Amino acid sequence: MKGQRGKTPRKKFAFTGTSVIEPVEVYCRIKPADDSNNVCLKSVGDNQVQLMIPADGYRNAQPREFLYTFQQVFDETSTQKDIFDVVSLPLVEDLIAGRNTLLFTYGVTGSGKTYTMTGTPVDQGILPRCLDVVFNTIEHHQAKKYVFEPNNQNGFRVQSEADAMAKLQADIMPCPSVVPKTPKKDKCEFLKNPRLRDKSKVEGVSNQFLYSVFVSYVEVYNNAVYDLLEELTSDPIIGYKAQQTKTIREDSSKMMYIHECKEVEVKNPDEAFHVIYQGQNRRRVARTALNESSSRSHSVFNIRIVQGPVDQSGEEVMHEANSICVGQLSLVDLAGSERTVRTKNMGEQLREASNINNTLMTLRNCIDILRENQKFGSSRIVPYRDSKLTHLFKSYLEGDGKIRMVVCVNPAANEVGETLHVMKFAEITQEVTIQRIEGRFQEVPETPNGRLYPNLEEEFRSDTGSDCTSSSRSTTVPVPLYDLGPQFPNMELVHPSDDSTLKELHRFLGIRLEKRQRCVEVARQKCDDFRSLLLKVEKENSYLPVLEKEVFNLRRENTNLKQDNLNINKELKELQQELRAINSKLRSSERQLQEKNSLIREARDEKCQLKSDYETRIQQNEQKFRQQEYDRQKLEYKCRTYLQEKDRKLNILKNLVNEHSSESSTSTTPSVTPKPARKLRTFTTPAPYTAPRPDPAPRKPVTRLAAARSLHNLDQVSSSSSKKDPAPPPPPPNPRHRRSKSSSAAETWLEHKSQDHEELGTLFQPKLKKKRSVTKLTEKDTKEVSKYCLNHQELGSDGEMRTKLYKGNVLPTATGGCTMVFNEVEMVRRGNPGNGKKRHSPPNQHTRPGSDWTDTDVRCGYAIDGHKRPKPSQI
Repeated sequence: MKGQRGKTPRKKFAFTGTSVIEPVEVYCRIKPADDSNNVCLKSVGDNQVQLMIPADGYRNAQPREFLYTFQQVFDETSTQKDIFDVVSLPLVEDLIAGRNTLLFTYGVTGSGKTYTMTGTPVDQGILPRCLDVVFNTIEHHQAKKYVFEPNNQNGFRVQSEADAMAKLQADIMPCPSVVPKTPKKDKCEFLKNPRLRDKSKVEGVSNQFLYSVFVSYVEVYNNAVYDLLEELTSDPIIGYKAQQTKTIREDSSKMMYIHECKEVEVKNPDEAFHVIYQGQNRRRVARTALNESSSRSHSVFNIRIVQGPVDQSGEEVMHEANSICVGQLSLVDLAGSERTVRTKNMGEQLREASNINNTLMTLRNCIDILRENQKFGSSRIVPYRDSKLTHLFKSYLEGDGKIRMVVCVNPAANEVGETLHVMKFAEITQEVTIQRIEGRFQEVPETPNGRLYPNLEEEFRSDTGSDCTSSSRSTTVPVPLYDLGPQFPNMELVHPSDDSTLKELHRFLGIRLEKRQRCVEVARQKCDDFRSLLLKVEKENSYLPVLEKEVFNLRRENTNLKQDNLNINKELKELQQELRAINSKLRSSERQLQEKNSLIREARDEKCQLKSDYETRIQQNEQKFRQQEYDRQKLEYKCRTYLQEKDRKLNILKNLVNEHSSESSTSTTPSVTPKPARKLRTFTTPAPYTAPRPDPAPRKPVTRLAAARSLHNLDQVSSSSSKKDPAPPPPPPNPRHRRSKSSSAAETWLEHKSQDHEELGTLFQPKLKKKRSVTKLTEKDTKEVSKYCLNHQELGSDGEMRTKLYKGNVLPTATGGCTMVFNEVEMVRRGNPGNGKKRHSPPNQHTRPGSDWTDTDVRCGYAIDGHKRPKPSQI
């Protein structure tokens, strides 16, 4: 059986030096509130804040108060300078000393993180002030450009002075660029506006070292690392190519770094701001419902100071790689956590917000596991690789540097839910301790000819205008200011008549006398110049009390101006608060005005709708009244006709009785078989029925049985007519609507029939032009039609299928819909010609005016004579 592979042991990092355990320092900054009366957070002392949760502020919780403690709390009145001096200035000291430090801002979107990190030209943030202090400190201790060069492995190597000068010359000389650079935009705010520089300095600069500053700018966007300083390559077809993602690697000293990240050497703050401007132009920002310029990525700005010891001459850096010391300060501007319900993000912004929240959640998860491991002694693996941000700062969390965090909060009451989560994360972060490693780099012994006075030689050269060579600096014998000539010639007399030696000595002494005379004149002239200069200085010194008084007055005036400036700033802040309050009231008034205007519009629309409904009801009522009036007149006419018919029948019966009693010969009427009317297969609803007028012509005598049957049928007709309710009137059409004949829906029919409709296949079919059949009627079907036909099938009493076609017009309504006004009913039926069954008309149908059975005299004649009723002809 094959043995199972053992678990790989964890690596143990060896380091030289001592370790110091210190906690993560967390500071809190409170953003000025727009409405000072509606806040949920306030500072209590210098290092505590109180969070107040209202009753309906967060998940319908009960009103509660929480107290959180920080390293220091900066309230609304704190300035950018106060925050920098407390939070960032000690980190700059560690940077100069060659230590690694990390500072990041954390908070929800719109809480002031970017403002705290960057600021404005008049009121600079942490990043510009760090650059100013760094260059103020190493101003006279900078190495020449390109002396230190990155080795692409998170380290540096030292170049010779000749190589550095060659590279500097190649950089200065203009050359045609093969790869076009990134298109330039308008200058940023720090470049086009004058800014107030920070004049602060820190201690720790050694005269035995030369320093160089390198900066880099990256961002973590959608959990991918991009270099903001990388030049984009161009293609003649597709234009500029997209940025390439960078990988995170580990160097030989277990430090995490970004591979192939561009590091730019800068010699002053202005060059650094050009680099910052280039990176900020590429950084992803977008507008959301809560922030006009919301960061869509986490930005990391690295400041690295490389320091190397000088050689024996004190002018160049030693070419020993082990003697180079590198310190790094990472300034991280984290993107704010967002809730989609509040920011209204959609599309790509929704994906960005999801990645931002996932990265912050991973950071919090790593902090929680670190705290749990330290508190309970567990050995859970910290998931640094779940996010690029935590993977990049893995070395800091494991002890290679100091970590500080600035928590930015918005005290507005509507931010209480997000503020509570931020406070909980800050509280957990403070409980994490970092085992900071000290003494990683070896100390370099001081050189005997070090740079004790690095700027004294330059000042001396500028004042005297002389150029001292290296040989003159190395000699210990001072050069005299005045010289009368070369050394004396040979004065030894070899013969008493040696006149040449005496003449040469005489000539030599004459030259020395002339030189001495010139030196005396020069000395006298310099004495006179010195005396005049001394008199001038004494004269200027006589004005010194006056100037001191003027300086005192100017200082006092300056102090007064500063006090006035402070008062003006205080008044300005008060006015700004009043302005914010007025703007808030104005926005509230505008919202109320919009709501009232909306209510007025709704009321006006409702009034118009009610008016239209009332007009429609009035028209319906008028039509109903006209129909009722018509029904009343029809009923009166029927009653009058019925009475007349009854009187006539009584008279006929009376005559018949008299004729029967007289036993007179009765003339029989020849039997005439009435020819029944042909049944119509297709008919439409007839016009309003009009009762037939009584025939004044004399009638023939009829039998008594026929008269009785006629009276019985008439009673049934009258009773059924009286019991039948009047049909409801159709809805009134719009008389003003007229559809254009040239439109596409002028004569378009919409046939509506049921799903189980049966096609009868008859020869006679309804003729509908431009017909469109549907089984389920929708609003869309009535948009482009002008005629409507409802096809209804039912089974008759004789077992045959009957089809009724209800036809009408489609008219638009005032509310944007449409209505159907029916004006015709067509019934189609079919019968069996071989069926000999006698068909009887329903008793409630009116007798047609042209029928043979409408004549009462004929009916009575058939009844009295006893003739059989003729059968109707078969159809």
